[in-house]
Amino acid sequence: ATSAPTVNSLAPPPGVARVYLQNLSGAEYYIDLGEGSGQIKVDPGAENLYRDVPPGRQTPSISLFGGATANADFEIGPDQAWVILLDSDGTTIRWGQVYP
Repeated sequence: ATSAPTVNSLAPPPGVARVYLQNLSGAEYYIDLGEGSGQIKVDPGAENLYRDVPPGRQTPSISLFGGATANADFEIGPDQAWVILLDSDGTTIRWGQVYP
């Protein structure tokens, strides 16, 4: 018997780009991906929260606890997934490609 091919759990639907939102800090943050859905609340400990976005340049705006803001800037292609992560210090934002 042959088994079905394994699908990577990070993979977006074909032709779509996906941005995962993670929060390792103890405070929520808000992010606006600029694709029309408005601000998204990312609770402490969030790991599997994501939004599918159109491929292309992404320049999300991130509002941190205490009023600080940060911006990310990256190019995401179709069939790619990236992550935006707030580190445990509550101020360091990192982002990078996680699929493929």
